[in-house]
Amino acid sequence: MRSLRLKDFTPQEEYTYLTYALKNDKREETLFLIKEYKKLLEKAIDYLWNKTRVKVKSTTDKRGRHKSVKVNLPKKKDVYKQLRDELERVNTLASHHVDKAINEAFSILKSWRKRVLKGKASLKKPRVKKAYVRVKSTLRKVVNEEVRITVRPHDYLTFSWGNAWFRERGWS
Repeated sequence: MRSLRLKDFTPQEEYTYLTYALKNDKREETLFLIKEYKKLLEKAIDYLWNKTRVKVKSTTDKRGRHKSVKVNLPKKKDVYKQLRDELERVNTLASHHVDKAINEAFSILKSWRKRVLKGKASLKKPRVKKAYVRVKSTLRKVVNEEVRITVRPHDYLTFSWGNAWFRERGWS
C-alpha cells in the first residue's frame, strides 16, 4: 500500500514577483484605469469598514495609543457576494478588477488590524493614500517584450519594456 503522506510541504515551483514602473505614452488611459481602480478599492474599504467592529477595553496611554483593543473584521465568505454585487453596480472596468479590489481591501484591513493591536495605528478607517493598480494574472498577457493589460472587455493597454533598464537581467 502506498503512503499518501506528503514528503515536503514546500511548493514544487516558487514564483518571484517583481514590481517595476514603466513609462508609457498612454497617459489618459492609464490614469483612467488607476482612478477607477482606486474608486473600487475605496468603496470596498468603506463597505467592509461599516461591517467592522472595534471595541476599546481601556484608556489610552500618554502617546494616545490604546492599551487594549479588540477588532472584529467581517469574514470574507459572509460578505463577499454582497460586496461584489455592490461594486459591480459602480464598476466601469473588467469584472476581474472587482475581485482584485475586494482582496486588496481585505488585505489592507488585516494589515491595519495588526498595526492597531500593536498600538501602532489609530482607530480611524484606513485610507488609500497613493493610487495604484494590482493587475490579476487573468487580466495580463505577456508577449515578447510587451505586457497587455485588460481595462474593459476588448479594451487593452499595452506596455513595452524593450528598452527598460531591467531587460538585461533576463526576466523579460
